[in-house]
Amino acid sequence: MTTSIRIARPGLTAAALLFTVGAASADVGFWNLGSAFYPSDGNFDGSVIVGDNNISGEYFMWTPGGGAVDIGGVIAGNGVGGQARISDDGSRVSGTDFNRVSNFHEMSIYDTGTQTWSHLGGIGGISDSEISSGWGMSRNGQHVVGLGWVSAGGAHAVNWSQGSGLNDLGSTTTRSSRANAVDESGTVVAGWQDSDNGSRQAAVWHNGVQTIIQGPGSTFLSEATAVSGDGNWVVGIGATGSGNQAWRWSESTGMEALGGILGGGFPPPRGYAVDVSHDGSTVLGFDRGFGP
Repeated sequence: MTTSIRIARPGLTAAALLFTVGAASADVGFWNLGSAFYPSDGNFDGSVIVGDNNISGEYFMWTPGGGAVDIGGVIAGNGVGGQARISDDGSRVSGTDFNRVSNFHEMSIYDTGTQTWSHLGGIGGISDSEISSGWGMSRNGQHVVGLGWVSAGGAHAVNWSQGSGLNDLGSTTTRSSRANAVDESGTVVAGWQDSDNGSRQAAVWHNGVQTIIQGPGSTFLSEATAVSGDGNWVVGIGATGSGNQAWRWSESTGMEALGGILGGGFPPPRGYAVDVSHDGSTVLGFDRGFGP
């Protein structure tokens, strides 16, 4: 059995590295995928990794035995959004794919068994060649979230669930929103809502009702990136409301700044929480200093 380190795209440098640790300390492996590959997610035990192939423009799926293999889909860029995510059991990958029937890019799910993509539609609008894009998936693979276009310049957070289809979570007037993550029940969705000045602010939807997450004294927090499997905890990117530190939030505790790794500076380093365990007790993230 292996334990995987889930790698977030903003933390990658010249080459993508995968690191797995086995039951014994001697059972350690590194795989250098090369500079073209950008891992974005892994299944429960780290045996399947997905992400972007920056040369082919498709998503890839990596296994220790088979290496990195393109699986289709369309990586972000050139008017297309989205990010590859994989279910805990490795049976489903979510993201964005081109639908040759509708002739648009759409939020989509890839079945790793049948090696086919299913397209999840949109909510009535078009932007460039896209009607929707997939940004997150529940760990059980039953729910996919992202954004759907309502006009060429306006998008709403959306949530798709197996059996009930695509749901528009809405947005404030003349502003856009996006969903980045969803819990295993499909009832708690985390992401961002554009503020009046256009800045992305942290948002959570519970049964479709939006709450803007704020720091002490109603201070600003940047976008929410992940939600725990049980739906109780949301984590996100640092901003003024958290002293630029990555943060964790629950309805009962409010916002908690998680501290930093890098020392001070001006501007100060910014914390990024990119994932959280099922019960919210462990948060994965990194600090980034000012500059490229």
